[in-house]
Amino acid sequence: LLLHLRGFAARDFATVGELAAKLESSPHGTAALIERCVAQGLVRKRRSALDRRRVEVHPTARGLRLAERIAARHREALQSLKDVIRVAHVN
Repeated sequence: LLLHLRGFAARDFATVGELAAKLESSPHGTAALIERCVAQGLVRKRRSALDRRRVEVHPTARGLRLAERIAARHREALQSLKDVIRVAHVN
């Protein structure tokens, strides 16, 4: 969830629906995961100022640090996948 949340380059949040789509999960299941992350202090929720029906999920400073640690640990594996995908795409 944290890595997907960081994947929205144009802004620092995502909606529950957007995260559910990225995780290929139900909105209900994603909401439960978000609640667990809120309880751990990794994200915070906020109603959208533009559309009060939407809930925005924002990373906390702790969540950002953890996402960076996760990404750093998996950077080498992700780089090798990038190379594999690039080769497969060319063929």
